[in-house]
Amino acid sequence: MAFGKIGIDFGTCEMKYCLYGTGIFGSEPCVAAVDAHTGRVLAYGKAALDWEGRESDTVRMVHAMQDGVIANYALLRYMARDITDRLCKNRIIKPEILAGISTGVTETEKRAMLDVLYDAGARTACLIEEPVAAVFGLEADTPPKGAAVLDVGGGTTDCAVVTMNSIAVSRSIASAGNAMTEEIRRYLRDERGVEIGFLGAEEIKKTLACAVMRSDEIALIVGGKRLSGEGMNFEMTSTEMRFVLKTFYEEMEELVVSVFDQTPPELLGDIARDGLLLTGGSAQIYGLADYLSRALHIPVSVPQDPACAVIRGIEKALPQLSTLRKQGFVYTDKT
Repeated sequence: MAFGKIGIDFGTCEMKYCLYGTGIFGSEPCVAAVDAHTGRVLAYGKAALDWEGRESDTVRMVHAMQDGVIANYALLRYMARDITDRLCKNRIIKPEILAGISTGVTETEKRAMLDVLYDAGARTACLIEEPVAAVFGLEADTPPKGAAVLDVGGGTTDCAVVTMNSIAVSRSIASAGNAMTEEIRRYLRDERGVEIGFLGAEEIKKTLACAVMRSDEIALIVGGKRLSGEGMNFEMTSTEMRFVLKTFYEEMEELVVSVFDQTPPELLGDIARDGLLLTGGSAQIYGLADYLSRALHIPVSVPQDPACAVIRGIEKALPQLSTLRKQGFVYTDKT
């Protein structure tokens, strides 16, 4: 039944979700404004963003996920339960839930993720690695050939070679979207003597970040404050941002090369022909696909709305969940 199948993508920055068969998709930032004295959640998700960078002695910001793993179990359970309640108002029939996870999580972390889903009211709960879900979103079933995915999320960058709905080789690093944002803040503090908040650095990244030189340089006026305390406005350019984030692009290239070094020749031959799939929110960085294609000497493609590639794949996998569970293509330690 449509109302009985929920998909969730546990992201470091956002929790994306869908209700199978309804066309309902949504997302909530994985952050909450919490009463500093009682721990009570005052607001979470989009409603909590007004507090970002404006914490006080009575309100603090808490993040549910960090680097692809649970940072605050209680908050993640609260969010998952609230989303499940909103999607399945009929609590008589508990839903099946399939959730996407980073390739780098341990068995203990997987069990903790499953516990979150069962605490949220799941009848059955399964986990699927995000690169597998991304490939599933393109094809209902992957034939016995290799497909390479580079998923650049908020907390981790995952690279995997997928074949027949399972991972042959994978590796994950913490060099991802949030680390880029913090590097922008560090650069401005150390090189320009200017402090800005996380949201300001995010705006700079989304507007100016580029992996190759733009034909027409663009600029952005940003507000911040000098280390001495006075407020100021300053200009950042796309050329400067390419220099600031250059190391991250090189680390992505090295990650893919290290995975390919461990990939069997037959699968690598498929990848040389079909190329690399680039997904995740930071896949939208200007010129990143071109940079990787030139560095790796293979085609690199970016799906429409790459930030939602995983949750779209999870939605496509939901009607086959029982079969995938029996075949071992999804993870569950409960039957």
